[in-house]
Amino acid sequence: MGRQTKERNATVAVATKAAVVAANGNNGNDENGGHPAQGQVNANRPMSKLVEQFLKLKPPRFDGRGNTEAAPRWVEELEKAFEVLGCTEEEKVTLAVYRLQENASDWWRATRGQVFPAGTTPTWIIFTESFNGKYFSKSARE
Repeated sequence: MGRQTKERNATVAVATKAAVVAANGNNGNDENGGHPAQGQVNANRPMSKLVEQFLKLKPPRFDGRGNTEAAPRWVEELEKAFEVLGCTEEEKVTLAVYRLQENASDWWRATRGQVFPAGTTPTWIIFTESFNGKYFSKSARE
């Protein structure tokens, strides 16, 4: 079996496991054979492993250019990956920022301290509000 096939199979296995946990609606009890609840799937996973799993899903990059549909489409695609991986709010922000490129990355470096002041835990909702305010046109939001 080739390396790409093995990687694809590993990605499918991770996605399948997360989907089963989500479909079972597990609440964290041992009723599902000790599997954690959705959102806790990766509670003890190191960030390097999460990034590796995330990149295997081939999430899109965002550079701040493109039509008005580029920004919401980017967010939607990332949210699919976050659901499969069972990411926490803070992990979602970290992974999203990792996929920002060029102008969008510059925007985030300049804005990060205002959006999440020192000592503030990043959340996906606040990140997307700030992101949409910058990249998703007001007319398209209405």
